[in-house]
Amino acid sequence: MYESKHNNMNNSSDFSSLLNDFTSNIKYILLITICFSAIGIITSFIFPKSYTSESLLSTVSSSDGRGSSDIANQYGSLASAVGIDIGTAMGGQKDLAIKTIQSRDFLKHLLSNPIIFKGFVASEKYNRSSGELTYNSETLDRFQTFLKGDSQINFKEINPSFDILYSKYLIMLGISSQTESNFIKLSVTHISPKFAQLMLNEIISELNLKAKQEDLIKSNRAIEFLTLAIQDTQIQEVRATMSSLLENQLKTQLMANILDEYLLSILDKPHYPIFPSSISRKAIVFIFSFVGLMLSTLFFIAKQYFKSIKEPL
Repeated sequence: MYESKHNNMNNSSDFSSLLNDFTSNIKYILLITICFSAIGIITSFIFPKSYTSESLLSTVSSSDGRGSSDIANQYGSLASAVGIDIGTAMGGQKDLAIKTIQSRDFLKHLLSNPIIFKGFVASEKYNRSSGELTYNSETLDRFQTFLKGDSQINFKEINPSFDILYSKYLIMLGISSQTESNFIKLSVTHISPKFAQLMLNEIISELNLKAKQEDLIKSNRAIEFLTLAIQDTQIQEVRATMSSLLENQLKTQLMANILDEYLLSILDKPHYPIFPSSISRKAIVFIFSFVGLMLSTLFFIAKQYFKSIKEPL
């Protein structure tokens, strides 16, 4: 019983000693926490806020746009043998759209637009009050003639290099889709909400235009070939097959000329993001302060523990 009381007294003494030591070191813990808070404040200003514009898209049905699935099933092998493209399956259309958007050539095509180039390459800061971007003056001076529309862009002159710009493009671009569906969710993140929306609209518009132009070129070649082939052959069955292929190519041309949403149909238009998608400055400061408090407290506890085990019993 005496030993139990003695142990309780020792535990109470140890706790009081620990509490006293903690109180005497509280100023150091607070100092470390304040230092981490200051680092958090600096970090929050180094990394600017970013905004994400999103859009939900769907691949255009074969019956409404790029070729006919019935024709493709019946005459696909024959058409491929003579170099005629009669449309892509639904899954293929989605994969084609995604791979095209992610390609280097498509980025170069986007950057050939002076407005997109200026916002993507030369932007530095965004003024939320005025809604205006601040641009790098050196970049604007170097590409002055291009930005005025008087010349073509020379990607070899771009600083940073195009490879760096391409990496930046893949980071700011968001693409998500499910294997079983024909839906694609696209997003663009930028320091300017206005430019994020603008660039996303441009991506969708230029993708549809590019697919349309490519199909028109292929279709014109196919129509020219099929017209001559029908005239040259006397075999009725072959003429009927060629006529079906020709009809499909004429349909492709018709759809390409009347449809704006040729490859991807917009279900939800790119929106203007009001709230930042990046973590807020307050949250950054809070996280740094919390980490500073935890680390300094753990350091103090570890210090006291090792000090106690070194002391003789």
